[in-house]
Amino acid sequence: MKYRHSHSKKRFRQNGALLILLLFMIVAMLALSGFCIGVSQIQLANTEAQIVADCASMSATTMIGEEDNHTGTYNTPLEVAQYIPSKNTVMGSQALIEDRHVQIGRAKMSSSGKLVFTANASPRNAVKVTVGTGDGFAMQPQSLLFPFQMSMSRFSIQQESISAKLEHDICLVLDRSGSMRSNKGPGRYPYHPDRTRPYWFYYPHPTDSRWGAVINAINPLVESLNETPMTEKCSIVTFGSGMSWADWSWNTSDTNVEPTTHYENLFSTMQALGESKPMHGGTHISAGMDRALDLLTGPQSRDFAFKTMVVLTDGNENSGSNAEAAAVRAAEAGVTVHTITFASTLGFSTMQRTAEAGGGSAYWAPDEETLREIFKEIGSAPPVALIE
Repeated sequence: MKYRHSHSKKRFRQNGALLILLLFMIVAMLALSGFCIGVSQIQLANTEAQIVADCASMSATTMIGEEDNHTGTYNTPLEVAQYIPSKNTVMGSQALIEDRHVQIGRAKMSSSGKLVFTANASPRNAVKVTVGTGDGFAMQPQSLLFPFQMSMSRFSIQQESISAKLEHDICLVLDRSGSMRSNKGPGRYPYHPDRTRPYWFYYPHPTDSRWGAVINAINPLVESLNETPMTEKCSIVTFGSGMSWADWSWNTSDTNVEPTTHYENLFSTMQALGESKPMHGGTHISAGMDRALDLLTGPQSRDFAFKTMVVLTDGNENSGSNAEAAAVRAAEAGVTVHTITFASTLGFSTMQRTAEAGGGSAYWAPDEETLREIFKEIGSAPPVALIE
């Protein structure tokens, strides 16, 4: 009997210890659950605020430059930025933002390749929206469901979103010097099938010459531009060197296609240029770049659009001033300069430095197929994108 009594007392003590441990674990689980719920509540509020900020900034950005084309209730970026949050909620309360939490400015590509936003800068192409609760914001701080678990009863949040309008004003700056009538592959100068005259009367072959390959590469560019949801303006400048001979004369540079949304004009105009006169002269790249800069910053340009200059050549700059200096001038005006060296590696190092000075990329296209891919890439850009 004595043994049985001792055994019962031991079991009682064990059960009591287990009960205490169980109660402790229940309390700990409740505390942990309350903490997790509080953290989840804060994360949910931040997520909802971020969604509201993203929607507001993207919607407002689409209105930049379109104010005169709308006759509805909300016609400006600021009005749209405030309207969108009012149709959404943050933790069950109507989302609200004040005027000072909407900043309209410019997003510009930095040397690192990242778009950087500057408030109130021109030309305008981006909107920054800040959504928050608490001091300085239109919405009140949020209450926690289990405040005792977080050592606070209310919390504040702040989320930002920056969207940029990625519409393009694009200018193709094309080499039309004498070497562009060279064969796009091995060989020298292919004869034009309809113009068999002596050397100085050579016209570029419509398909076999480097000029013909460049013109044919315009088609993928046009196809890409037609597939994008925005409306880009595209122009073409050609360059060579100023000279006169026989019945013809050549300018150092020409504006062949003014900024247009009628992309079919790009191919037809350049095709006609190759048929209009023989192709001669040196390679004055900077003259073409300066003329392109005038187009991209002139009266026909759009303040909100990203401006891109694409410089194509097949050789060294053997006439005129420095292409790198022209790229610096373009970059200072907010124009990104990309370069393409086609069919020959001559001048590629110069074009690399020129692209670097212009904040762009340098491409080498050894053949027409690669060139077509590059032109296609240039024409494929999103209209509005979140950049931060």
